[in-house]
Amino acid sequence: MTIIALLIIGIYSIYFCIDVIHKKYGFKDYLQPGVIFLILLSLYSLSYLTHAKYFADVDSTVTEEFSWAYIISVISFVTGYIFINPKLKIVRYTIKNLSLIELNNKKIFFFLLRIVLLFSIISLPQIVKYIQFNPESYVETAVRNRINTNNFSAPLSIIFELNYSIIISLFLYKSTKIFKQIPKIFQRMIGISLTIWISLYTYLSGSKSKIIITLLILIIPNYYNLLINNKKFHLTLLYTSSIIILILLWPLLIVQTHIRYTSNIFEMSSAFISYITNNPISVLPIASSELIGCSKTFATIISKINENVIDFNYGIRWINDFLIFIPKLILNNRTLPSSEYFVQLFFPDLKEGAGLGWFILNDGYWAFGLPGVGFISLVYGYLLRLNYEIIMGISNNSFVLGLYQNLYFVTVITSVRTGIFGSIKIYLINLLSLFFIVNIYKLFYRKTV
Repeated sequence: MTIIALLIIGIYSIYFCIDVIHKKYGFKDYLQPGVIFLILLSLYSLSYLTHAKYFADVDSTVTEEFSWAYIISVISFVTGYIFINPKLKIVRYTIKNLSLIELNNKKIFFFLLRIVLLFSIISLPQIVKYIQFNPESYVETAVRNRINTNNFSAPLSIIFELNYSIIISLFLYKSTKIFKQIPKIFQRMIGISLTIWISLYTYLSGSKSKIIITLLILIIPNYYNLLINNKKFHLTLLYTSSIIILILLWPLLIVQTHIRYTSNIFEMSSAFISYITNNPISVLPIASSELIGCSKTFATIISKINENVIDFNYGIRWINDFLIFIPKLILNNRTLPSSEYFVQLFFPDLKEGAGLGWFILNDGYWAFGLPGVGFISLVYGYLLRLNYEIIMGISNNSFVLGLYQNLYFVTVITSVRTGIFGSIKIYLINLLSLFFIVNIYKLFYRKTV
């Protein structure tokens, strides 16, 4: 199967999703979850296949199987995303509840300030770290997390992430009817300054998440506001500026894996310049270990099954993957999920923080081969369509849409390298966190509004 043929299949599938959504909603949504997911899936898959064909000695049976898996995944995903779209009560329930958070109401605004205060107190140790601006390197953090027996670290991290999104969204999308005496531009500058500070800290810590989530909070709510109101000129400006930002940030994001052994800004800057100088083509997708390394995990599974080193697990490992939905506080000695089991099995000496990733097709193929890939992709396409219906339902509420970018991030941006089970788990945690806020409001404040 030629790379060009696979590229054509990927491009057509993206165009098809855009066209179908255009006919339903009346606008061409280039940033809808299904489109961005297909772009990323194609980028990871075709980068590896191109690298394997022209720059590495990879068995042709592996690349052929990989190619067919990509085709089946794309077709199955589009089927789930476009054609299997029943109206579920959970979608209507989610839209109805999230829409209650309307910042034009002062009492809701002050309720959110109380939530921010509560979350800030709970996550105070993390806030202090950001204020002190003394980040640990990614390797140090990964090792500490591995040996740390504190079962509360993950919930505290979730609270901090949500609190960050609330604060940034409040600064960016608060109604001008509230605190009118504070100039709008001043509010926006505080929000942007805060995002730069925290994004820089997390980048030095070896994580890209804050940078990407921040960009999503800045771009997506404004994008849908312009898209729905058909402001073509402003949309063009937004597309142009987004592309420029992506081009500028791409080298920083794609090379980070190789320079995050330190958290010192000067050492990291020097390491970045040195790496780019010695590996100038490393910023290209076909030469990027960030993309190829993750996709290679899928090629490894195909190869090991072909060599009879391992066999299809027929869904047995899915049981272990479902156990990750149970908090460690309840089940501390749960078995390893497939992603960690894979590393333990084939890369036992891999250093912490290597950033290998877990390709989204791995779960399905290791279980049932190509049929498993089709099933996983079909299910995920369906789930992303439900996700998109929620986005459309809250698209007129920029603040809530800003908060929802944590969920967009895990289900769209990182899902290709996180796997289906890990992505769904993080999505549910973030969604339940938003429901927690909404239900606290309904329980104690709604009657007084």
